[in-house]
Amino acid sequence: MRPSEKITEAVREWRNDKCAQSCPQCPVNCCEGRLNPRLDSLAAFEHLPVVRNASDARPLQGPYVADRRVLWWGARFLVGRCPHLACGRCAIYDDARRPRECGEYPLHVQPVLGGLGGVVISAEKSCWIFQQQDNCDEVQSLAQTLGVDCVMHEPSNA
Repeated sequence: MRPSEKITEAVREWRNDKCAQSCPQCPVNCCEGRLNPRLDSLAAFEHLPVVRNASDARPLQGPYVADRRVLWWGARFLVGRCPHLACGRCAIYDDARRPRECGEYPLHVQPVLGGLGGVVISAEKSCWIFQQQDNCDEVQSLAQTLGVDCVMHEPSNA
């Protein structure tokens, strides 16, 4: 197993353990439009309008896909409330079409730009889990144990 695979596995285990404990108690659903996940494919979102340029009109209501790709660079993002959220639960939770970023929220391993295989642990403080300082300290300690940096992203509305 490569070092980055070990790091990814350790982060996945930490995330799964914390989410299993915290998500059922969370007062704020992360899928209620607070996130703009990167879409790996449009398979589950093909029915949504796509906005390609900054000058294009946005839909007045409902979610849409912001396509920020230029040639092979960039990504597509879901903007607005996820259309697969039903009764506070993800209707495509176990579906392969679910965006990878949704499954990796709020803690994931991110490659370092130009880092030749280097990675950092990226923690999204918009998640209720990281409102508890003990969890912030724990993930910082995990990163230190794994020999990587940890970046704590503050919520965009902070």
